[in-house]
This record gives sequence, structure tokens and C-alpha cells, in this order.
Amino acid sequence: SLASQRVDSPADAARAARLLGVREVVVTSVPDGARIANIVVTPSQAWRCSVERETHVPHGTGDLLSALYLALRVEGHSPVDALAASVSRVQAVIRASLGRDELQLIAAQDCLVQEKSDLSVEIIQAG
Repeated sequence: SLASQRVDSPADAARAARLLGVREVVVTSVPDGARIANIVVTPSQAWRCSVERETHVPHGTGDLLSALYLALRVEGHSPVDALAASVSRVQAVIRASLGRDELQLIAAQDCLVQEKSDLSVEIIQAG
């Protein structure tokens, strides 16, 4: 739940995030059909970046994504670029960490600073 609202989709997450009344919200691990989405919500726009759902992923991916997103925004990246880059970097860390109890941050540290992302970001219709 987000803002005491049930969240079953990216559109639900966007509506709930707007209830918080803040300028920009990052929501991680949002159900998106068979995929999992990470979204950014502003008062006027919402974007999602969906990836394949993995099993046995260590805890902490949402915290990592949020930290990477914030760092990219502080560096001046747009919300869309920061979302794509942070999701891409977290996905690389997840791949390096599958089957482990903890995120392999040291082993995957080069992934945390890569600039390229081939992930698409789409506008959410929050109706």
C-alpha cells in the first residue's frame, strides 16, 4: 500500500503517490502484470520503467534504486533519464546477486556507475 491506498498497478501507484502532496515521488516494485515496475510521479506526469520479475532477489533493491535515482537527480538528470539509469543499474546488481542472501554491491560496483540504459520509460495514464 502507498498513502494508505491499495496498489495493484502503475496507475494505482501514480494516483496514490499524488495523495502525498510532494513534488516528486519514486515508487519501487509496483505490480505490472507479469512484470515489475518502478515509477516516478510528479504533479503533472508519471512514468514507469518495467522489467522482468525475478525470483529470489535479495532485499534492498528499492532502497538502492531510490539512492541511485536521487544521486542522478542531484547531478541534474531529468526524471525520465534518472529512472531509466537507476533501474538499469539495479537490474545489473540484481543479476550479480541472484541466489545470494544480500545484494552484491562490491562485486557489482562497476554497474552502479554505468551511464547507458537500454530500458524504455513510458508515460502512465493515471486516469
